[in-house]
Amino acid sequence: VIGGSPFNLSFDSCGITASRNIIATPPSMTINLLVCSNGVPGCTASFQGTPSGPLTYRFDPLISTYTSYSWDFGDGNTSNALRPSHVYSSAGTYTARLIVADIGSGCRDTSQQVITVSAPGPQVCDADFLSTVSLSNGLMSFQGIHIQPGNFAYSWDFGDGNTATTPVVNHFYAAIDTYDVCLYITDNTSACNDSFCTIILPPKNAPCSAFFFETQDPQDSLTFFFLPDSNFQSYQWDFGDGTTSSNVFASHTYASGGSYNVCLIVSDVGCSDTFCTTVNAAVNTRPCDASFTTRISPFLPLEVQFNASFPQGNMSWDFGDGNTATGANPYHIYAAPDTYQVCLTITDPGRNCTTTTCQQVIVANGNSGPNCTAAFYSFPLNPGNPLDVFFAALDSNLATYSWTLGDGTTKNTPTFSHTYASAGTYNVCLTVTDGAGCVDSICNAVVISGPPAPCSAQFFANPKNNGAPNTLEFVPANVNSNYTYNWDFGDGNTSAATIPTHTYASAGTYQVMLILNGNTPGCADTVIQSVSTVNTPPPSFLMLGQVFANNAPAQDITAYLIQYDSIAGTLTAIDTFVTDTAAPAGFFFLRAVPGSYLIKVALNPADPDYNSYLPTYYVQSSTFSNATMLSGSGFPFIRIDLLGGNNPGGPGFVGGLISQGAGKNGAGDPMAGMQAMIFDDLGNPIAAAMSNEDGEYEFPSLPYGNYEVMVELWGRTPEMFPVSLTSGSPTATNIDFKVHDTWIEALKTTTSVDDLLDVQSLRMYPNPANNAVNVAFTSNNTAKMQLQILDLSGKMIKRQQMEAGVGQVNATLTTSELPQGMYLLELTLDDRLVKAEKLIIVH
Repeated sequence: VIGGSPFNLSFDSCGITASRNIIATPPSMTINLLVCSNGVPGCTASFQGTPSGPLTYRFDPLISTYTSYSWDFGDGNTSNALRPSHVYSSAGTYTARLIVADIGSGCRDTSQQVITVSAPGPQVCDADFLSTVSLSNGLMSFQGIHIQPGNFAYSWDFGDGNTATTPVVNHFYAAIDTYDVCLYITDNTSACNDSFCTIILPPKNAPCSAFFFETQDPQDSLTFFFLPDSNFQSYQWDFGDGTTSSNVFASHTYASGGSYNVCLIVSDVGCSDTFCTTVNAAVNTRPCDASFTTRISPFLPLEVQFNASFPQGNMSWDFGDGNTATGANPYHIYAAPDTYQVCLTITDPGRNCTTTTCQQVIVANGNSGPNCTAAFYSFPLNPGNPLDVFFAALDSNLATYSWTLGDGTTKNTPTFSHTYASAGTYNVCLTVTDGAGCVDSICNAVVISGPPAPCSAQFFANPKNNGAPNTLEFVPANVNSNYTYNWDFGDGNTSAATIPTHTYASAGTYQVMLILNGNTPGCADTVIQSVSTVNTPPPSFLMLGQVFANNAPAQDITAYLIQYDSIAGTLTAIDTFVTDTAAPAGFFFLRAVPGSYLIKVALNPADPDYNSYLPTYYVQSSTFSNATMLSGSGFPFIRIDLLGGNNPGGPGFVGGLISQGAGKNGAGDPMAGMQAMIFDDLGNPIAAAMSNEDGEYEFPSLPYGNYEVMVELWGRTPEMFPVSLTSGSPTATNIDFKVHDTWIEALKTTTSVDDLLDVQSLRMYPNPANNAVNVAFTSNNTAKMQLQILDLSGKMIKRQQMEAGVGQVNATLTTSELPQGMYLLELTLDDRLVKAEKLIIVH
């Protein structure tokens, strides 16, 4: 406006009016302006109104990413929801208006449209739904609306990979983003099949409020957990004692009792707020308690683990035999079985307390007989009900078992489950006999915790049995179909499942929150617990066993857990257990998942019987091809008796080299740590040896005779190397092997088995085979003949035995029932391997 004369400027900003006198140059004028946008590009409040039932309209903005939405339905009712649905009281014409604003871009815009609301008419099949968000915790609620009566099946897709099947469902979104939410409904007559999808934006919690909740640890009055009421971009905690934190969920332990002013500062886009409150860290709210529990080692009954029930302050132990220790969970090995007075003294300056607790600990003689040990273990069957306990004697092959469970109950089986009536500490005793005069007893204090309180959000985090690293299964202590569960895993991920499974991106400790809501007034609880995960495959069930050499516990062993893959036909060592000389050689594996396994044990060089006993597979086999497979999801106590070496001594010597074969990196390089076995002419194992760093192995002090040497590696089919030692040839030093991807080749340079057994013209045909494979040869001697097919892991698939006479020998083994693939075909005469070759079966 050019000039200086006054004029009147009147504004109507979409329902907000104002006026102002302006000095302007003549001529004077009056200008009316309708201002409905501030000119921000793309800023629009356009929306769509859609009938969704009798007298009902659903309103959807075309853009759903603004900070705020203000609706006026034209009948005196309003809403601040993103996508509201409104029921009008009567039919008619209404002017609906939407005002949007966005703090970040400065956008503000208004739009309105006239809608016609019809009177109620025929009911329709409609998959409409309402969505609301709780301003207190960011939890979104979705409620399906079906107009047609009937029983409906609901299927939700929340656009973030999560689903649900109930009419009303709550859902947490892990991030502020746009999500395409869909509802699918079907009635039980199949007359109604409908779906509805819409884009939603979980709003940042408003108003901007730094309010938070605090919970005092019931076990430690100096420790508090802090839970913010809303979701924001950043959090800054000040605990009032000079320490701070930027975690969403915070926990803090004060050094001493007193009142502390705790403040939280939250910030978001265009939002910042501070809230402070006082917490009282009281001293001695928990008794200064020096109680403790004990656990007798299942493998060394003279070894006891002590556990302080409430670790705090400085802890000192007196084991009653002149020895002492400090710490919360010490181990102690007693010199002799007896009853000892054990005392724990706790001194806690922070709680200004000192207390001592003493109790008698019975240390039984677990070595009273080589086949008679009364050790046992126990664990809860159900983490949701710790009153259900499983008990198992470590040796399940004894003559009798006599249990007293401390509550008046007795049992007489090696394993069983028992449900206690209440929580407490029970003195559980086991007495065993072996039927040959050996009697042994042991008593352990077993602590049973009580069931969770109703509506408690307590939960358990258990490693999940899927082999994935850093994966946990979360189990609520209270599992109830009428409860809802909302989880925050502490890494930005959430779930509304009852028992969710979550895989963390990396190993560590996380603060996990569970919000539990029940179906009765007042049934609600929230808890935050620390959970840890390690970057290893998780355990599934415990496998326990013990190793004996001539009926006496071995002292120093290595045990291998070897998993069999029936589809790939492979054997893989998945776990190793190594003892030391301080304990009889018991072993256990924690990483076993349901499946099929072999277990192998071998004495370590430090064991005094190392040269007298051979590596042995369960039950008692020198090779994996003849070992007993354990299959299932859990096994009882496993006893393995080592095979004794059968070498009477002599002037002979056998040695050689083990190296990488074709297809291996560094082909031809020596292989250290490989196991070689030597057998006599009857197939009995004589001795075992490990290759050194140069790939060399040796069997000294052998008598003259015929032998076979084999090198073993799981998943590799072995070949036998025949050797004959005589007074004229007492040494064989070129017994070499090459380890290939699927088999171990014997580089035969000495007398063959064919010559030793006087076999000529040996043929195995056809190869590839279809319905059968034939073996033909000429023999000058009678022999016990065995023809067998093995898979590439060495597992026997099919076997046929017969007597082979003098002259032409023919045998046929059917293969029509075997799947296509590669196998190993072996022929043995008088328990000696004559020939082994790869066999291909095609159909």
